[in-house]
Amino acid sequence: MTCAAAAGLNAGCDQEGGGNSAIDSLADAINQGMTTMSKVETAARRLFTARVELGVFDPPSLAPAVTAVPFSAICTDDHLRLSLRSAEAGIVLLKNRLTDDTFKNIKASKSRKSKPTKKWSPSGRNYTPTKARDPATVSSIAVIGPTASATTWLQGNYDKPPAWGVVSILEGLYHSACKDLNEGTELVGQQAAGVDFRGGQASDTNVSVAASSLAQCVTKCEADLSCNYYTFDSTQNLCYFLRDTTTQITAAATITSGSRGGLAIMNYGYTTADFLKDTPSFPPPIDERECSIRCLADPKCDFFVFTSSSIFNLCYLRPSGQKVVDPNSVWGASPNKCRDVASQTPLHVVNFQPACLDSLQCTTAQQANGILFSDALAAADASDMIVVVGGLDQTMESEGNDRTTIDLPANQTLYINTLAQHVSSSGKPLVAVFVHGGTFVLPASTQIDAKAGEDYSAVFSAGYPSQMGGYAFANLLFRKTCPAAKTAASWYKSSNDLPYDLSHESFYPNSSVPNANGYTYRYFKPDSAPSDRFAVDFGYGLSYTSFSFSVSDVPDGGIVINPCDTIHITVNVQNTGNVTGSAVAQVYTDRPTGDDVSNYPMPILRLVDFFRFEDILPGYIATKVLTVEPMFMTTVIDNNDPMANPNIYNGTRMIFPSQFNVFIGPSQPTTIGWKEASGAQIPIKISGNSGVNYDTQCKKSPSRV
Repeated sequence: MTCAAAAGLNAGCDQEGGGNSAIDSLADAINQGMTTMSKVETAARRLFTARVELGVFDPPSLAPAVTAVPFSAICTDDHLRLSLRSAEAGIVLLKNRLTDDTFKNIKASKSRKSKPTKKWSPSGRNYTPTKARDPATVSSIAVIGPTASATTWLQGNYDKPPAWGVVSILEGLYHSACKDLNEGTELVGQQAAGVDFRGGQASDTNVSVAASSLAQCVTKCEADLSCNYYTFDSTQNLCYFLRDTTTQITAAATITSGSRGGLAIMNYGYTTADFLKDTPSFPPPIDERECSIRCLADPKCDFFVFTSSSIFNLCYLRPSGQKVVDPNSVWGASPNKCRDVASQTPLHVVNFQPACLDSLQCTTAQQANGILFSDALAAADASDMIVVVGGLDQTMESEGNDRTTIDLPANQTLYINTLAQHVSSSGKPLVAVFVHGGTFVLPASTQIDAKAGEDYSAVFSAGYPSQMGGYAFANLLFRKTCPAAKTAASWYKSSNDLPYDLSHESFYPNSSVPNANGYTYRYFKPDSAPSDRFAVDFGYGLSYTSFSFSVSDVPDGGIVINPCDTIHITVNVQNTGNVTGSAVAQVYTDRPTGDDVSNYPMPILRLVDFFRFEDILPGYIATKVLTVEPMFMTTVIDNNDPMANPNIYNGTRMIFPSQFNVFIGPSQPTTIGWKEASGAQIPIKISGNSGVNYDTQCKKSPSRV
């Protein structure tokens, strides 16, 4: 630890995270000459300067940026729209055979329409549906997977559940299935006269808006994303939204409360009433909102009871037989079912089936192949579209929970592949969405190159999309938003592609060590061809539209530069498709060639710059100058004598006369997507007779071309 602490401090790492082992070692490091007291003082000075500038030591009266933010300013409509936009921007479309005709019954969203302009705006929000939709071809969705209804699962870890709540994949799909897939349907809110639940204080004007009637209050709640619940005070004509979950209206008033469409009225802590139980719903729900949404998706559920304890939570969807005596119980009135406007008949637009009892682990084959899984297959048969939810959770990947394999749990893979086999002959749209942090081996039926007719129609990688993740996924699936995200890591094909063990942590391939094929897209070099290295490449992601990439003002023979030059490239991205969409331009360099660099390990490819162009209209061109900095042209040489200092690394970054290529496109240049987008390639030559030390020469005299 002494050596590591000194190395970190000398490199500019000022603060230890999660302990004090490194800090306690600094005295020994100074005594052994590994670092100096002046560097410790510099680190402390920088840390406390930042704290002073942030106002950490100021009294509350002098820190208005922190103390002046009321609870009502959290989870506002603007915050939720930002959360939704962020989730939409981060979900990656890995595979897609669905077309606009698959959803030709989806209503064109008025809020997404835009009038084309002559100027591209990076702050625009201009997704335009391709055409008006025809009558329904998809009216019901089977949503399969034990975590499809999970709420805070979408947050990953190191999080705090927001008071507003987290929208699960199931909730997002239910709302869209009712409002977008079926003509003549609506989601309505529940109402309860004289019941004030979770409303704002009457004296707090920040949580109320003027409303002349109950109907106007309901309309305003529906129009504000931050409103889950409302209370209308007819005495003062005020409408209260859910801003404060801890207080209630105390003034004498005539009130009617209710929830936005698709949410149940929930009452907390009622222990004197007689609530009846049945066999609980599994897997155990995370919170009362998840229980409510399961009831929403169950056509036989008109009333639910949720109970929680320090051991587990339970959700009862069809109570019958036993009284509830539980101070932690939450009961809900009939959730707001989707209904036909003309007949007011509730419609069963989503069929939720967990397929496994114990969340994503699906521990036993009996759970995967038993009654629950049969119910999942039956739901697929009875629906027009199937959405399967899978991935990882914090029992598999988190601090203290390291994976020993990158395979998904065996029975999760089993139900994902079995559904593909079962549905393939029907021709129904079959979609997979994976929620996860780290990458994993994609089940065979979800892989990009899986055989058509035996695979999924579309596959999404959602990461941990957080608070508005359910709505974001539904918007992308139903083409209300155009995907543009790119993968942030390489997806290996097998655990066998990983390093043999942690004692061989070289980035570079090593033929003398089993499975030591190098790390990441930069160095990984398996036995297969370089163009077929990964199941999914770093920087990969599809769109519902198409783009072409070109460069301006580049000589036919390429560019000749001096060492230390920064290359500036004018990149043009044209939307060649039919819908507005965002595009990510990526700039890569390949391995240089030349006598001076041939003997040193260097990346096969490396990303050197990128830029996301937001909302380019069909036919329009967006332009941006991207760069290749000289640091990306360096070769790192270890100048240490391993015989004298076997544990010391002494790297020097050099720029040698050499030749390499710059590639500009939507992905790595080895992918099909890059070729289809007519990505640009520029030959580069670094002139000179000898190498240049980047750290001592280039940093002091930067230049550009």
